[in-house]
Amino acid sequence: MISDEEFEQFILSQLEFIDKILSSYEVDLSERPFAAADIFIKECIIKVNDNPPDGYYIQPWFKYIIYPIIKWYESKYGETAIRSKAKISKGIVLFNGVFYELKIPLRVIIPKGELQEYIFPKEFLPFEKEIDFITTPKIVNEKDDVINSLNSSIRSIVNLTRSIGNYLLNCEFNHHLCKELSSGIQVHIQKAVDDILTCENSRFLISFWEIHLAIELSAKVLIIQLQQNNIESHDLIELWNALELLKPGIILKEQIKEFPSAKKVIKYRYGEGPNIKKKDVYKNYLSALNLIAILTKEYKRKTTFQNTAFFLGKLPWQK
Repeated sequence: MISDEEFEQFILSQLEFIDKILSSYEVDLSERPFAAADIFIKECIIKVNDNPPDGYYIQPWFKYIIYPIIKWYESKYGETAIRSKAKISKGIVLFNGVFYELKIPLRVIIPKGELQEYIFPKEFLPFEKEIDFITTPKIVNEKDDVINSLNSSIRSIVNLTRSIGNYLLNCEFNHHLCKELSSGIQVHIQKAVDDILTCENSRFLISFWEIHLAIELSAKVLIIQLQQNNIESHDLIELWNALELLKPGIILKEQIKEFPSAKKVIKYRYGEGPNIKKKDVYKNYLSALNLIAILTKEYKRKTTFQNTAFFLGKLPWQK
């Protein structure tokens, strides 16, 4: 039997290699401690007390793995880079004909004395305020019923954005292409948001292309999980047909038909095409979030975060 110190040293001996893998996938620094723990447990731990390490995030022994990993990352990259940065995703809401930018934390960090509560939210949290998600411009002097409508829209965008991030965080990548393709889903959504916020028609058109790619990648990851090979096509109807054969009824064909064809969006990516109304741009964005949330929810996973919170204590030199 090895000692606690020897077990910790074994964990640390693997981290340089694991971190290189995470770096190659451009995993954000704030994400790496938990991503590294995930890789270590799946690759290095076969059984715990004669049981497979399933659902490890809620197991009492998990702290003996995550704490030394956090310590290693803070030593290598600095505390600020690892702990104080909550991953932020951009969103938009259309209100009174104006696009408002939303900043949506995908990890919520709450200082509690010498502890930090580290939450993986799947939805809008009870203590949050809708208006705090809006960065610019600010909204003033609106009636209560109007504000209630706006708040409902904000909560919807927050719920969908966080759900997608949550589903992507802990899915099983049983094929090398799954990790590669899934890493682009949120990237293309964020690019679409940036395009839309310019309020330029050429960029509106490009946003349709970015959103198309996000949907395409979401579908392809699920297809690869189910059949272990990719389909080389931009056509969403073709991808839907493949999904129907593998796992019928996940999405309706009518949902796919809401989006422009691959042929159209390939032209749009150069900023060339018809004038697009803001409401149609926003509808395309909302429909895409709903569809991507449905697809990513279907990914294979061993653990699902339901607004899971971890309490992380300060390390000795922080006290």
